[in-house]
Amino acid sequence: MRKPPAYIPPNVAQRYSTPLHHDGDAQLIHPAAAQVTSYTPYGVPVYRAPVYPNAQVPQRGLSITAMVLGITSAVFAWALVVVPIIGLVFGFIALRREPAGRAMAVTGLITSGVGLLWVLLVYVLPLLGVLGVLFMGMSASP
Repeated sequence: MRKPPAYIPPNVAQRYSTPLHHDGDAQLIHPAAAQVTSYTPYGVPVYRAPVYPNAQVPQRGLSITAMVLGITSAVFAWALVVVPIIGLVFGFIALRREPAGRAMAVTGLITSGVGLLWVLLVYVLPLLGVLGVLFMGMSASP
């Protein structure tokens, strides 16, 4: 009784150029050996998957930062005064440098603008009102 042929891995130095024979039995084909040529030793074509170059992922870091700062400034503008200004800066930079993140940059600009309006309403306008009253009071005194 003959035992079945053992698997013999291909010799890397030969680059699969010589066929592997086992005492007249059917030839064992390693998958890597079949991929080197376009045909196997049996004449069956080897179909390879098409190879596509890896597409570069578009950069969106500045756009995401502008959007996060914009949303944060629109919600917490009463506590974080500088965040809307930083969000506007990041939004304008992202519009110029990252065309793939344009929607997020515009969202960041709009929400940072809303946050800046909140800062104006909460801090600057009352401050101007108080200063105006003080200066008007000083100029009206005899």
